[in-house]
Amino acid sequence: MEQLESFSRAAMVDSHGLRRMQQETSESSSTRSDETNKILGTAFLVRLAFENSDLSALWTQLYERSLNTLTAPAALLDMSVILLVSGQREISLLTQKNALQMRKDFYKLCGEGDGIRVLALMAPGDLMSNTPVDFLLEGSNFSLIQYFVDENTTELNELPEHDIAFMAIGESFENSQILDNISRILKNWNGPILNNSPEIIQGLTRDGVSLMFSNSSEIVSPVTVKIRRDEVVHLTSGLVRLDSNSSKPLLPLIIRPVGTHAGIGMEKIESLENLNDYIESKTDEYFYLCPYINYKNEDYLFRKYRIAFINRQPYPSHLAISKNWMIHYLNADMDKHPERRAEEESWFKNFQLFAQKHTSRFAELCAKIDLDYFVIDCAFMEDGRLLLFEVDVGMIVHDMDPVDLYPYKKPAMANLFSAFQSMLQKESKKQTGVMPDFLPLPQKGFKRI
Repeated sequence: MEQLESFSRAAMVDSHGLRRMQQETSESSSTRSDETNKILGTAFLVRLAFENSDLSALWTQLYERSLNTLTAPAALLDMSVILLVSGQREISLLTQKNALQMRKDFYKLCGEGDGIRVLALMAPGDLMSNTPVDFLLEGSNFSLIQYFVDENTTELNELPEHDIAFMAIGESFENSQILDNISRILKNWNGPILNNSPEIIQGLTRDGVSLMFSNSSEIVSPVTVKIRRDEVVHLTSGLVRLDSNSSKPLLPLIIRPVGTHAGIGMEKIESLENLNDYIESKTDEYFYLCPYINYKNEDYLFRKYRIAFINRQPYPSHLAISKNWMIHYLNADMDKHPERRAEEESWFKNFQLFAQKHTSRFAELCAKIDLDYFVIDCAFMEDGRLLLFEVDVGMIVHDMDPVDLYPYKKPAMANLFSAFQSMLQKESKKQTGVMPDFLPLPQKGFKRI
């Protein structure tokens, strides 16, 4: 990975060269997928990085492909993923932008590729910007066509041939205008498509979800407000605790910049002095504020559950257990605590009983979030109520954890992936008319993955 910094700069195409490549690419490409727009894909590249593989040789190969007019867009898109997982987000997004200026459709073969063709409508951005369809198709023989749209896309009349479409664009500040636009475009969509509810996805903001469940007796979604930085201290004195009718200031509270995930910029504030110090340390314009709710269990540990809902049915993704209130699976140190892994394994094995216990809560989630696919992060209160942290379609679900430490993960995630793939397969059969010819398989290039 030491060569990435020097290579990443070289990977940026100068404006003159970019215009030339755009013209040549548009003249030679069509909506047909072939070896020129074949990508290795996010799931494959992230797995290599997760396993601490040396990506230098692969980077060199991709860089050489990026010098060829026909293969440059696909190569640059893969390179953008490598840059992202190596911590170079700004250069990653610039590399991705260059790729998308030359081409909008990219093709990945899963397994033998003799299954259905899945068209994922996607937005530019990082790993959280879209539903991780690439990950969800692991173990299948489908082919994935990623088609990128933005706020300036006017129509979708010349899409690559496909059997089923999936609206993969997730909620974010950056995606707001794109979701507005795709909602308008998809009103006249003709053909099988899943998650075709951009307006629902757009409503999955932290304050939007809080309002959605404000009157629920089964689901606790902490009162969340979005405010400008100059309003933070003033507004805090007017907020009240979630479990009280008094006018006490809302302390402690949780604050985070709007548009952030994975705990970036999130802090627990114990006093107004802490709040002032926090605001002074940030340059962001907007923040989310919500009450801190102590969800610690009797053993003084916190538990965060990630659950995917596929065709309105729940599937376990992970259970993170930590002594810290701000839990993410990677910082929960599950690898250092066999007893916590044993609890997670038991949760996976007994998930049907767990789901039955929370049937009414899960049913309410699916009724109010009427999507074919979404994911939640949550905990459970002492009285059994579901404490909802986040709802999104872009959360990563994967099976990359080491098998020697997490032998129970692979089967569970294979079951989740299979449910997603079965949903696609079933929905694709609803189309009418003659099935189009299958996409031509590449004869040269990278090996199948």
